[in-house]
Amino acid sequence: MEQHFQARIVHLEDRVPGLAPDFIARTMRGTIGLFPPRLSPENVAGKVNAIIDDSRWIVRCPNPACAGALLAPRDTPFFCCVDCGSPENNHQWYEVVYPKEKAAIEKLLLARPYNVTLPNGQVAGRGWTLGQTAKALLLENAEIGIEA
Repeated sequence: MEQHFQARIVHLEDRVPGLAPDFIARTMRGTIGLFPPRLSPENVAGKVNAIIDDSRWIVRCPNPACAGALLAPRDTPFFCCVDCGSPENNHQWYEVVYPKEKAAIEKLLLARPYNVTLPNGQVAGRGWTLGQTAKALLLENAEIGIEA
């Protein structure tokens, strides 16, 4: 089986250059009839954390009734769910928060091939969840023979 190596952990702008989160939300008007406000400081309320899933920075919708997720934007770090319109946040934008160790986390994950199995049988792919430290990723990498 061929190992897939990607050069970076991707953001929204890597997949669709020049596409801003505000544009995505405005297109919701035609698709699901929601009218989120234009992205501006007075239309931002609350924060949502970005995570890494399968080599992609994503934001999962915090609405308990929604299972939506979008690629997380790097250049304009704001989020409004295109699936539900973020009613739990009064249809306002969230600020997207990245971890303080973002660069170290990306570097450690990029050293891995996709979905490598640890000695304990757990799959350690290119994913990161809130609360996982760079040190923990470094230890996982050492378990599978990846040097720092």
